[in-house]
Amino acid sequence: MGYLYRAMSWLDHFERNDQFTALLYACIEARYGIEYLIFEEIVISTGADLSQEDYEKLLKSPTKLYKALKKISPEYEKLQAFAKIIVSLVPKFPKLIQWDPKKLIKSWGKISNYLHWCGSRNNTTELSSWRVNAGIEVRGEIEPIWVKITSGQSGLMHPKDMHPEILELWHQYKDGSVDAEGIRIRLQILRPALESKYA
Repeated sequence: MGYLYRAMSWLDHFERNDQFTALLYACIEARYGIEYLIFEEIVISTGADLSQEDYEKLLKSPTKLYKALKKISPEYEKLQAFAKIIVSLVPKFPKLIQWDPKKLIKSWGKISNYLHWCGSRNNTTELSSWRVNAGIEVRGEIEPIWVKITSGQSGLMHPKDMHPEILELWHQYKDGSVDAEGIRIRLQILRPALESKYA
């Protein structure tokens, strides 16, 4: 969260003082923040069991984090959706944030454009209208991530931590033999087990 807090702070400084360097710092911090978010999701989705080899690969290629997530945790998106269903039935659970890594990487790319901008200064950074539009675009990418990250907690229920009956439901959901509504109905029946295990 620290990277994105600093990104928002630099963005605020840019908007109040019209200093282009502040916008660059906002973009740098935001990129680090997005990379950290995706890395965090990789760790969570592996049940905090990321191999040393995979960890070192990720450090070497931060721009390939989304592909790494898909490779290391191919069921990540389904697992997110399944966890959301479970959490919705347990009142004491904190709100879980669901991230879309593909969307995060797109934001990373748009923000990166301002770190690699080119063109004559009199047609870009020296134009007030260009700077205003740059600030609007960067805010449009950073602010929704900031609002989301401050609205709940990142988390995922890893299969190795699931109650046996819930693990069985996960396998059925994963292979498509039962849909979200079917899971909700069955989880209502298993609610006492849910509450004793996760409350």
